[in-house]
Amino acid sequence: MTKPSVRFPTDAYLTRIGVAHRRPALAAHDPDAVEALARQQHRTIPFENLDIHRGLVVNVAAGVIVDKLVIRRRGGICYELNGLLLLALREFGIDAQAIGAQVRIDAGLGLPLGHMAVVIGRGRRRRLVDVGFGGEMATADVDLDDPHTWEIACGDGAYVLDGVPRDLDEFAGMARWHSTDPASRFTGSVICTRDDGVHRYTLTSRREESGYRLVTTTPDGGRVTEYVTMRDSIILLRSLFGIDLDEPVAALTAGTHQNLQGVGKGSPR
Repeated sequence: MTKPSVRFPTDAYLTRIGVAHRRPALAAHDPDAVEALARQQHRTIPFENLDIHRGLVVNVAAGVIVDKLVIRRRGGICYELNGLLLLALREFGIDAQAIGAQVRIDAGLGLPLGHMAVVIGRGRRRRLVDVGFGGEMATADVDLDDPHTWEIACGDGAYVLDGVPRDLDEFAGMARWHSTDPASRFTGSVICTRDDGVHRYTLTSRREESGYRLVTTTPDGGRVTEYVTMRDSIILLRSLFGIDLDEPVAALTAGTHQNLQGVGKGSPR
């Protein structure tokens, strides 16, 4: 696999995820340490699709991911969140690879490369670490030579790995599809969610809604829902997710993503 040419800002990344004072010592044979770093990123950097509803296509280039999530302190979807984790682990000398997956849906399986996860190690014993499945985190032992280990349960969902190590740019087509196609679950609503280890905060708005819903999930699984205005959503994005925007983001109307980007309906593959 090719190594990204971008120089990874290690100190800025550790500051971003709140561990600058205790630089981690990672080793491929110590999955607990790797998972601890991943969990810290998961608790700090939100899963969000705000840019999709600002008319922008998710960009999977290494430098763009680092700039958005580390320098500009934003969140992202699976390709960005797991892409950042991939880059960080490689910087720490961990043998990490991006693996494509198909998400389980009612009709069976979604599109190829519809999701991306990270695996560490080589040989038969590998460890999957995923910080970008709809705001959930998953870890699992996998064997890329054994398809029986490729189905991963995560939160209320699941996906099936394709077993193929890939470069980040191989996910560009599906990142565009998720950003633009009416059939993508990301084009129908805005979402920003983060689990801080105690509570999960989810801020979301659909096309037909004039404001946002803030759902707070408590440690016992209870949920508290509050309705907030578009203007107040800016305050919540800043206070709960660390995202600083000048204007509220409303879910784009049906077909707008498609028209903005000039792509047809259907799979990019």
